[in-house]
Amino acid sequence: PNVVATHHFIADPAIRIDGDVAQCDTYCIAHHVGADTDMVLGLRYVDRFERRDGRWLIAKRVCAFDWTYTVPRVQP
Repeated sequence: PNVVATHHFIADPAIRIDGDVAQCDTYCIAHHVGADTDMVLGLRYVDRFERRDGRWLIAKRVCAFDWTYTVPRVQP
């Protein structure tokens, strides 16, 4: 309820495949805009995919936060 808008920039994933299992790291920069602030986060999605019945599905996901800072929101 305190977030007015969000924006996520997702980078290209780095994927390592070994048979029916894949490890994937995807970097992301996210903005969570509130009434008075913009919280900026640098994070990674660290995923383990498994191929099941011919489909790749996320078996496990860890959201690793690398850095964060908050700045005042500039009002238009």
